[in-house]
Amino acid sequence: MMNQQAIFQTPPAGMRKIILATNIAETSITVDDIVHVVDLGSHKEQRYDLRTKVSCLDTVWISQSNVIQRRGRAGRCQPGHSYHLFPRQRLETMNTYPVPEILRTPLENLVLQCKIHSPDLSVSFIMLTLSLLLGASFLYGFSPLFLEWTDKCVNFRDYMRALGSGLVLVCCLL
Repeated sequence: MMNQQAIFQTPPAGMRKIILATNIAETSITVDDIVHVVDLGSHKEQRYDLRTKVSCLDTVWISQSNVIQRRGRAGRCQPGHSYHLFPRQRLETMNTYPVPEILRTPLENLVLQCKIHSPDLSVSFIMLTLSLLLGASFLYGFSPLFLEWTDKCVNFRDYMRALGSGLVLVCCLL
């Protein structure tokens, strides 16, 4: 935490402050003396691979709105510059906005989180809510077996037992 607070301190005379930041710096913080931003145009993002049926953290191109946010970090309190290390053609092919996480990650995780925090909440209710948000087509990604056993699980231990070999795979990856 001490190193994180150091970014807000003015550097000694003759020294330049360089901050390496994740995409959380796009909107979460303002550092008064940031004058230059160098943007590589990528970030890590959780994605679900339909072919392998596994979630992974992939390095992907950001969206045009991310570029605007990153550019806005420079010169918030004084004149500044933003340098983007990708060609204009790449910028023009980027999505206008990022794909929402709920549309690029497996919904089983979300349903399990809902059940963990509200065990009495019916999966049918969760599905109805999600279908209103996302449209009914998202339900095709769930197996009927998953929907059935999730509604019957009442505590976290039951979830882990129900996950079975999936849990073993997670443990092996850790």
